[in-house]
Amino acid sequence: MNVNLAERFGFAKRKLVTPAGVAVIFFCLAAVLRLSLATTAYYGSVGELYRDLEVIWQLWHFHDFPLLGPSSALGGFYFGALYYYTEAVFVRAANFAPYGATLASSFFSLLSLPTLYALCKRWFSDPWVATVAVAIQSIALFDIQNAYYISNPNLLPFFVLAFFYLLTLIVEGKKSLSVYVLLGLTAGIAAQLHATALVLLPVILVWIFYHYRIKLSFVRVVVFCLFFLLPCVPYIIYVFQHGPAVFLALFNIGQHQAAFGSRWLIIAGIFNFFGSFFIFKDGFFNFYPGYAPWFALAAVLAVLVAALAIWAWYKTGFGFSRTGISDIGHSLLTAWLGFGLLMYLIFAVPPAYYYFIIMWPLPAIAAAWWLCALWHTSKKYFWMIAVGYAVLQLLCVGIFFFAIYQPQYSYGNLQQLFGNLKQASAGQNYVVVNESLDLNQFYYYLRLNGIPQRRQNSPVPNGAGYTMYDIVDCPLGSNSLPVGSVVGNYRGICLSGRKE
Repeated sequence: MNVNLAERFGFAKRKLVTPAGVAVIFFCLAAVLRLSLATTAYYGSVGELYRDLEVIWQLWHFHDFPLLGPSSALGGFYFGALYYYTEAVFVRAANFAPYGATLASSFFSLLSLPTLYALCKRWFSDPWVATVAVAIQSIALFDIQNAYYISNPNLLPFFVLAFFYLLTLIVEGKKSLSVYVLLGLTAGIAAQLHATALVLLPVILVWIFYHYRIKLSFVRVVVFCLFFLLPCVPYIIYVFQHGPAVFLALFNIGQHQAAFGSRWLIIAGIFNFFGSFFIFKDGFFNFYPGYAPWFALAAVLAVLVAALAIWAWYKTGFGFSRTGISDIGHSLLTAWLGFGLLMYLIFAVPPAYYYFIIMWPLPAIAAAWWLCALWHTSKKYFWMIAVGYAVLQLLCVGIFFFAIYQPQYSYGNLQQLFGNLKQASAGQNYVVVNESLDLNQFYYYLRLNGIPQRRQNSPVPNGAGYTMYDIVDCPLGSNSLPVGSVVGNYRGICLSGRKE
């Protein structure tokens, strides 16, 4: 019996250190990093979140089905509505809790990891490249921070990786119609999530088909086009009802940015994107100057890791080459990088960090390829660089978690706050003054709890003699709380009732 147990243990141990086994371990770590603060994180564009929740509320409760998705930050153009329908599934599953929307980002962030593993397994002869790529993406703050807020570009990496995987299958000789069905769907969904995918993916598709002389039958072309357009049906209905102006606005934006956009700003944005592979500091996470000493430490670590990589390259005589990557893998990586950079230089839009998400996780794949090639030259330098990068990312993630952990804004705490407000105000004439919450957030929780809303300038019911409930911030540990009954004093959010 003991021998059998030992044999079983030994078998399990051997299985654990296979490329797939290690990848599973990092997937579990990724899940912990992306879900542990799901209900208590306060991060990202809150207005964008509650804008989405308003659309989803109307969809589920009043069957008001949206035909257009969110508007572009550049103005005039609208993305596809499939983003709202996808998000609505997660919000409904969470019983309309706001964190249900952010779980959509977390879900697709996690789903991109097995897709990345499968893609790298087909591209690289060394299976450990796939494992290292998953490990890097699992702990990279660039990816983790996207899992903690909802926005249409955040879902892109999964669909881009799936698109490349299916394109790889076609080049390798898979001719079944199901591959073209899925290729059309992934491309159609990705094109709705952000304009960068609408521009870049068709260019890569046409170039790959031309480069490899892929012979397309009429049936395959029709199948691809039909399933590309299928996710766009709401958008097509809107265009038929209202004309093509909302779609043509994309070309107006593109023409303007191609003529007048700043290439120097775009070049700086490109460097910033690849720098974010080491230190993510953009967007809504105020790493610098909010946490300047920690940012300085992270910068020093990043420089040391980069310098160590250069030193290892020089010291070992390690020459990086195409060895170990398939022809289609090399072609797609080259097209992804080359056409992507060309797109940014032609359409020089203001370089907000999320405009570069179409290029993620290309840096993780390239780094994994390089590190696994280094492994065969110097295991010592491999481990020094890998451990250094892991320490850097875990430092950045730690500061990020400290910044976004704000349970005073959590669903549970705010539900308690508004539930107590509803109970305390029953049968009274009252007014709620909101001094702490985002306006859209405030109105959403009123609606969620069935508390009537009045416009700001509307008269108070029955004149004077009403109760005012004041939602205010209370300093942590402070004794100077508002006068009256305080409810939900949890890291600063208080609800006080006082007579006027």
